[in-house]
Amino acid sequence: MIKVDPKYVPNDFTILVSGGVDSIAAAHWLITRFRRIPRIIHFNHHLQENCLEMENKVCQFMLDFSDQGYPSSHIFHRNSNEFPDESENGLRGWRVSEMAKIGGNFITGHHLNDAVENYMLNTLRGCPEYLPLPWQSDFPEFKIFHPFLRTTKKDFEEYIVEHDLQKYVVEDI
Repeated sequence: MIKVDPKYVPNDFTILVSGGVDSIAAAHWLITRFRRIPRIIHFNHHLQENCLEMENKVCQFMLDFSDQGYPSSHIFHRNSNEFPDESENGLRGWRVSEMAKIGGNFITGHHLNDAVENYMLNTLRGCPEYLPLPWQSDFPEFKIFHPFLRTTKKDFEEYIVEHDLQKYVVEDI
């Protein structure tokens, strides 16, 4: 069962969709259960073997649910000349710079398993005092909300099957 803390779902938001189980389930849930009409954004880093398949499936998801009123969803493509750093931090920097240009509120499909993994990695790095994943991150130009932190990966996987959403999902490799 997907569990959401509604105080971390603002009235106006953009959902970040990778094409993985978590983000597709989160986006679909927000549309059907929470009755929100978000804009969807997908970031194509052009690094994974299946990056075009992911982009195409996210586009199909956008199209299939556009009759429910999606306003201006968008695909962002990383320019390797402008953002050559392909490290995790470099790619995060690119996404943050694009979100800063848009501004507003963003929602991710991060879940309980992500928070536990983040905490374990921080502990192994010698920084256990860092929060695993905060419910909300404030930047000067925008905010990121993680309302699904009480939901497990398994909950998202079951939701995908129950709602026949497998055709939109691509495994992150």
